[in-house]
Amino acid sequence: MAEMNHQQLADALSEGARLDADLADVANAVTDASAMDAAGADVREKVCALWKKIRTAVVWVSNFPLIPGNIRAVLKQLIALLDGLCGA
Repeated sequence: MAEMNHQQLADALSEGARLDADLADVANAVTDASAMDAAGADVREKVCALWKKIRTAVVWVSNFPLIPGNIRAVLKQLIALLDGLCGA
């Protein structure tokens, strides 16, 4: 086995410290992503709870003949989107 000189040893230790810092950055990113997933799930629950309360009214308005067609079309798209998100 070849022996390392002082500079090679210092370089190897420096590289090890850099890799440790990179690993810590990855661990922090995973933790942050998990926190964001939890926050996203909380927002989704709140949106779906609100949607369940107002869905009937929005469907009624989207079928009301005096509402312009383009607005009714947007409401129908919103209904489909939120029904898909919330499983309604």
